Amino acid sequence: MANRPVSQTLRALIANISLIATSVALTLGGVELYLRMTRNLPDFYYNFTYQPRLREKLYRYLFPTSYRGDKEALRKFVEGLEDRKQFDAQLGWDLDPKQGRMRQPTIAVQRPPLESGQRHTRVLFLGDSFTFGADVKPLESYPAYTGRLLGVEAPNMAVSGYGIDQAILKYHYHGAKLEPDLVVLGVYSSDYMRAALAFSAYAKPKVTYNPIREMLEVHDEHIRLPQEQLRILKREARWTSYVVAFFETALARLFETDDDRQAHLMKMDRVVFELLAKLKADLEQRGVKLLIVQIPNATAYATVPNWERALVAPIRQHLLKIYEELDIPYIDVMREFLRFASFQELYQHYYVKLPNGKRGHLSPRGNQHVAMLIAELLCKPDFNSDAWPMPLACDDLL
Repeated sequence: MANRPVSQTLRALIANISLIATSVALTLGGVELYLRMTRNLPDFYYNFTYQPRLREKLYRYLFPTSYRGDKEALRKFVEGLEDRKQFDAQLGWDLDPKQGRMRQPTIAVQRPPLESGQRHTRVLFLGDSFTFGADVKPLESYPAYTGRLLGVEAPNMAVSGYGIDQAILKYHYHGAKLEPDLVVLGVYSSDYMRAALAFSAYAKPKVTYNPIREMLEVHDEHIRLPQEQLRILKREARWTSYVVAFFETALARLFETDDDRQAHLMKMDRVVFELLAKLKADLEQRGVKLLIVQIPNATAYATVPNWERALVAPIRQHLLKIYEELDIPYIDVMREFLRFASFQELYQHYYVKLPNGKRGHLSPRGNQHVAMLIAELLCKPDFNSDAWPMPLACDDLL
C-alpha cells in the first residue's frame, strides 16, 4: 500500500513526459510542414561567405532542384551534352575536350607574315565566367579582343564557376601542354572563396594546405559521375529536415564573429598564396610570365558608397596583398576603369543588363577596355620580351 503513491506518481510523470514529447513532436511536425510549404531548402543557406560547410550545402541543394532554373541544361550536363561545360573527373566540370577545352579557336593577326617554323606569341587565359566571356559572344570576350589587339594567339581556357584553385589546376592538367609564352589569370573576388569548397556549380576538387608536410593537397575522390551524384543530392535534399536547417543556419548567423571570419580568411590566404606561388614558380622554370587581372562586379560602380566599400572589401584586400607579396604583376580593373568613364557610365554600359534589370558580366565595351589595359601593360619595355616567338603589335597602340 505504501508503494502505491510512488507508482502513481511515476505513471503520472511518464504520462506527462509522453504528453510533452507528443506535443513537441506535433509542433515540430507542424513547423516542418509549414517550412516545406513556404520555403525552398536552399533559401536557408544563402550569405554564408565565411562558412564553407554551409555554403557547400547551398550549392548541393541548388544543383538538383534548379540548376539556375534550367532543367534542360541540368539534363544535358548529366548526360554530357551541354555545350558550355561538361563533367570532368579531375576538375568537376570543364569545356569540351574535343574543342581543346577552350571557348574559341586561337586568334592571331599575321603581322608580319609567318615564315616556316614560326608561330605567333601565345597568351593563355585562365579564370571564371568573366574571363570566359559569359553574356557575350565568343569574339567579344576580353581574351579575344586581346588577341586581335596584339596579334597573338589567345586560347581562352576559362570556365564559368571556376575558383582560383580550378583555374590553376586546369593549367597544370591541360594548359601547360599549349606551351604559352604568357599566362593571364582573371580573378573575381568570389573565386577566392570558391577555392574553399568541395562543391559549387558541381562537385569539384578541394585544395588544402598541409602545415605538417608544408604542401598543398588536392582532394578529388568525391567527384562522382553526374548520374550518381544527382541521386545522392536528391536523397540528401529529400531527407534533410527543414527545421534542422532553420536552426542550424540561425545559430550559425547568431554566433559568427569577426574572429571566425578572420580565421577563415587567414586559412584561405595560405591556400591561395601557395597555389599562386606554385603557378608562378612553374611558369618561371619555363621562362613564362604571369599576369593577373583583378575584375570587379558592376555593383562597385552603382553608387559612390558602393565604390568605397568595394575598394576596401576584405577579400579584395587580401588578394591584392598576396599578389604584392609574390611580386606578381596585376591589373586592378576596379581602379583602371575610371580612366575611361564615370561611375554611371561604367555601371550602365560596361556590364550586360540582364532581363531582370540587374547587371551581369562585362559587356563587349567592358571587355574591350580590359583588353586595352592588358595590351598597354604587355607593351611596356619591362614586360615585352624579345624572347617571344613574334613581337607584339604594339605600334598600333601608340
